[in-house]
Amino acid sequence: MISKVLIIGSPSEGLRQSLRGDFAVQNCETPAEALQVLAAEKPAVLICSWPVEPEALEFIGKACTVRPGTPMALVVPKEWSDAAATLATSIPILLLPAETRPAIVNANLQRFLREMFRRSERADLIEGTARGCVTALYEVLSITDPYSASLGQRLRYAAELFCKSAGIEMSWNLETAALLAEIGVVTIPARVISKAHSGQELSDFESDMM
Repeated sequence: MISKVLIIGSPSEGLRQSLRGDFAVQNCETPAEALQVLAAEKPAVLICSWPVEPEALEFIGKACTVRPGTPMALVVPKEWSDAAATLATSIPILLLPAETRPAIVNANLQRFLREMFRRSERADLIEGTARGCVTALYEVLSITDPYSASLGQRLRYAAELFCKSAGIEMSWNLETAALLAEIGVVTIPARVISKAHSGQELSDFESDMM
């Protein structure tokens, strides 16, 4: 399947022709038009060839919000300031000098996309491993003390309500913190937990553990 490239602005015809050999190219003349396309679909890479620096950087910021994770390339004229280079340190973006030959641009895009794909694979692997660890820990907690496990579920639900009320995203680390809030219980013997839940008197040593 041929990857899609979305170009914003007016690149050279040579660049268009060079990309058409390896990509399905769509050109948007205005930032507003490009944002509408991004809202509906996710191209393999976005190339911003907008000549006005403030507008181009503003568009890149909006595009990151509308379609986060989309690899982006920015065609940079010589007269631009260091703002584009600063931007490249915070998001995955490929800077392309405006005078770069189309064939070189194509080759750089190919390498850039391969690197982004490898990063995505690594991130998915790390996230999957982390989620697997959280699931395993929660199962251990459920076996050790079902009450603490159910408390974690209730805390997660409460955190979700708080996030909705505040208008913020329920992040994965917040969800995990709520779910495993009582994970320390797994270090306490089941007999001591049972005594505590049933209201029996605990020894000083058992109280210290709790």
